[in-house]
This record gives sequence, structure tokens and C-alpha cells, in this order.
Amino acid sequence: IPAITGTSWDDFVKARIFTPLGMTNSYTSVVPLSNIENVAAPHEKFDGKVAPVPHFNLDNTGPAGSIVSSASQMANWIKLHLAKGEFNGQRIISEANVLEMQKPRTIIPYEGRWADYAPDAHFLCYGLGWMLHDYHGVKVVQHGGAIDGMRAHLTFLPEEDLGFVALGNRGGSILCVALAYPIIDAYLGRPQRDWSG
Repeated sequence: IPAITGTSWDDFVKARIFTPLGMTNSYTSVVPLSNIENVAAPHEKFDGKVAPVPHFNLDNTGPAGSIVSSASQMANWIKLHLAKGEFNGQRIISEANVLEMQKPRTIIPYEGRWADYAPDAHFLCYGLGWMLHDYHGVKVVQHGGAIDGMRAHLTFLPEEDLGFVALGNRGGSILCVALAYPIIDAYLGRPQRDWSG
């Protein structure tokens, strides 16, 4: 980003993504969190007990997972993708680039936890920043992230104009994934399944 734009990655993300999407309380670092009151505390499990841990500073590898935001503000990112690069009538990303992100690039072996996460899938792939699979004939685009004590899971179904964000503040938990599929099932009118189980 600095080589092409002459600005830092942090400033670029703020100017090109956060500001146009109204993500006024979103950051590319945990550093500003010490001055904010309403912030979730990360937690991890130690010797059978859940305890708070410090926010993990990823400034040296920012683009790999340092975005700090809220479910409501991250929903704007999902809305942008559902609208193929537009938000509130403004073009933020070209439609061609949004669609390019959702094209399969890498095949993911359909086994282990991936088979659990994408049951009944006919394909499971990675695009450009998105996991891709089908779920009972519907395309699912999603991605999650887990940093010490925190978890995020973004999901959208482009053909259904449905998207949502699930966040958690306990490391090692896959609750956010378990929340995604009941929402999809309810929306598609499918029988409910014990996803937590």
C-alpha cells in the first residue's frame, strides 16, 4: 500500500474503507482501545477457568488481522459486498473486484472441521479473503478470525441478499461459527439442527 499510494496501510484503510462506510469506531490497531470505555475484553481459558487477557498488538502484521470494530460497523462491510461494491449509493470497490474476491482460488480439502463447518457442500474453496462453499444449493461467502481472546465470523449469501457478523471475546471458541448456520437455516426455512452440539 505505501509503495502504490504513498500512504500507510492504516491511513489507507481509514480513508478508503472506514470513512466511506461510516465505521467511525473501527481501528487498525488495539492501541486506541485504552482510551475507549465500551470495549470487549478478550478472554482465554487457563486451567479450566476463563480469565481476561490483554489485547494482542498486531501492529507489525496489521493487514493479517488487526482490524478492531463492532458487529454493527462490520455489517457495513458485509453490506458493501452484498451491493457489489456500493454503499449508500457510493461506489467504494469496483463490482469486478468484489466478484473477483468471491472466485475460487484454492481448493480446501473437504475433511475434518471443514466438513463440519460446511455440511452438504459440493465445493469448499478459498477466494481472495473469503471462504467459499455451497449450502443446500446456496452460495455462502464467509471468513473468520481469531486473535488471542477474540473471535470474529462474517457470513453472507450474495444470492439471498443476507449477511451477518458474529463476534466473541473468548479465544478457542467456535461459537461464532455455531451461530452462523442456525441463522442460515432459519432464513432458508430449513429444519433446525443442533449446531452447538
